[in-house]
Amino acid sequence: MGRSKVVDVKTLSVKEMSADLCMDIADYQHWFDAIHEDKVDYVRQVLISSGGREKERLLNGRFVYQDSDHVRRLIKLLGKEDFKVTRPLILSSLYCSHKVFASLLEFGASSDCLEESRDNLLHSMALRAARFPESEQDLMESYKVCCQVLGTERMTTLLHGENKDGLRPLESAAKLGCCVMVRAIMETPGVYLAREEKRGMLRYQWFDITEYETTDRQLDRRGKSIMGFLTMMDEKTLMKPGSKELFSWTPFKIWCGAKLHPTKILIVPWFLLRLAQIAVYFVLTADKSMLTLIGGIPDEALKYNETADFGFVFCSSYVRYALNTTTRVFLLSIMAFLGLSVVLFDLFETLSIVIRKSPRYFYGYQVLKPSVVVTRNLYRLSQFMVSFLFAFIATVQLQSGGIKFSATGMQIVNILCMINITLSVMFFCQMLPVVGIYIITVKRMLRDLLTFSFLYLLWVTPFSLYFMVFFNTNSKTECAQAFANLSESFYSTFRMMLNMLDMTSFDIQHPEIVSLMHAVYVFTVAILLINFLIAVMSTSASKIALSEDIVLQLERMHIALTLEYRLGWLLHKFLRKCKGYVMVTENSRYLLLNVEHTC
Repeated sequence: MGRSKVVDVKTLSVKEMSADLCMDIADYQHWFDAIHEDKVDYVRQVLISSGGREKERLLNGRFVYQDSDHVRRLIKLLGKEDFKVTRPLILSSLYCSHKVFASLLEFGASSDCLEESRDNLLHSMALRAARFPESEQDLMESYKVCCQVLGTERMTTLLHGENKDGLRPLESAAKLGCCVMVRAIMETPGVYLAREEKRGMLRYQWFDITEYETTDRQLDRRGKSIMGFLTMMDEKTLMKPGSKELFSWTPFKIWCGAKLHPTKILIVPWFLLRLAQIAVYFVLTADKSMLTLIGGIPDEALKYNETADFGFVFCSSYVRYALNTTTRVFLLSIMAFLGLSVVLFDLFETLSIVIRKSPRYFYGYQVLKPSVVVTRNLYRLSQFMVSFLFAFIATVQLQSGGIKFSATGMQIVNILCMINITLSVMFFCQMLPVVGIYIITVKRMLRDLLTFSFLYLLWVTPFSLYFMVFFNTNSKTECAQAFANLSESFYSTFRMMLNMLDMTSFDIQHPEIVSLMHAVYVFTVAILLINFLIAVMSTSASKIALSEDIVLQLERMHIALTLEYRLGWLLHKFLRKCKGYVMVTENSRYLLLNVEHTC
C-alpha cells in the first residue's frame, strides 16, 4: 500500500472531503461490521497494518451506502430516512461500541467530523436518544466515554459546535425533547459546569448559563435558550422519566425561578390592561352607540322603538345610557391601542431580527410547530383587525358624530373582540396555582374537539344530505323548514344529536324510514361518537394530571419568556437586577449555584 501525506480533516464536512476518502459499503463491509459489533482487536489490527491514505480513509472517511439493507439498518438506528450516519467515529458512538470509539481516537480519528447536516458527534447522539428513548442509558454511557477520552478542550469544541440550524448540542437536545441528554451536557465539567467544590458534607456546583441570560450581543443566545425549546415539548415527551428528573433537578428549578421572579412584576400590569380592555368593551356594549352604529339609528329615535321601523326589534331596557361623542371616541381609542400594542411588539421583534440580525427570538419563528404558528398568526391578525376597526369607528365618530355600520360588520367586530379578550385573559390565568391547570386542561381538550369535529363532519354529512332530500320529496302538506337546505339540515341534525328536535311532528310519507334512519343516527352519533369524544378528552385530562407540575411549570415558563422577549428591551436593567437576586453573578457571568449533600 502506497504511503501518502495525511491531511487534516478536523473541520471538514462531507461535501468538502475529497472522493478518495469515501468507502463504498460493498468494499468496506468488514470495517462497518467491526464498528457495529465493537471488535476492537480487529479494528486495531487493521489500523496497524494500514497506512497513509488508506488509514486516513478508515479513520476519517465516510461510508457510501448503495445496498438497501444498510440503509434500512441506519434508518432503524436513527429513525429518520434523510439522516444517514457515514462517519466511523459517530457510528461507533451510536452503536455504543466504546472500545472501538476509544481506539479510533487513539489512532488519530478526528472528533470534529461532521455529517451532511453539519451535525457533529454530540448532535447525532442527541438525535438517537430522542428517537429511541430505550437507548438513552446506553448513549449516556457513550457520552461519559466521550468526556473521559476527549477531555475538556475537545468536549468544549464539540459542545460549542453548531449544526445547519445554528443549534449547539445542548440546544438540539432540548429541541428534540431529550431531557436526559440535556442534563448530561449541563453536568459536563469545564463547559457548563464551571466549577465544583466539596466542603465538608456539602458539594457546591456552579453552572454557567451566561449565554442564555446576558444582553451582550456577542454572547447573546437567549433566542436559542433551552427554556424556549422545552416549553414546546409534547405530552409524549413529558411522560418520559428523564423529563420528570430534569424538571425536578435543583439547578433547573433555580433557573426557572430566576425566569419567573422578575416577570411576575410584569404580568400584573399586563393583566390589568387586559381587564381594563374587558371593562371598556363592557361599557361600549351597554351604550346605545351599538344601535346607532347598526343601521345609523339616530339617538332620538331610540326612545320610540314601538313606532320606528329599524329592521329589527330591541329591548327598551337594553339602552341604559348614552355616552357623548368624546367619551365614545376615547373608549374606542383605548380598545384600538390595547389591540395594536400586541401588533406593535410583534413588529418590533421582527424589525430587531432584520435590522440587528439578532437571533433573540429564534425559537418563536423556527422551532414552533406549524399548528402553533398558524394559531398565533391568526390571533395577531384578529387583534390587528379589531384595532383597525375600532380606530376607524373612533375616527368617523370624531368627525361626523355617527356612522352607518352594517349589522354583519358589527357582529364580526363583537366576535373578534370576544375571542381576543378571552384568549388574552386565559393566557395570563395559566399562571394561577389552582385555575392554571384547569385552563391548560381545557386547552388540550379543545385540540381534541377540533380533531373530533373533522370526524363528526365526515359522519354527519351523509345524514344531513339524506334528510334534506327525503323531507323535500316526501312532505305531504307543507315544506319541512328544518331540512329546507343544506345549512338548515346540518343544524337540524345537530339538534337531533342533542334530542332537541321532534322527528314525529312532520307530516310525511313513509315515516317508518325516518324512524329507522333517526335510530341509526342516534346510535352512531349521539351514543358512539359523543362517548368516544368524552373518552378522548378524559385521556387528555388524565395525561396532564400525571405530569401536572411539569405542565404548569412549562406554561409559566412560556408566559415568562414571552414577556421577557417582548418587554426585555425596555426593562433589561430591571430584569438583570432581579435575576441577580436568584442567580450568582460573577465577572459579568450568570451562574446557577446548586448545593447537595454528599451522603
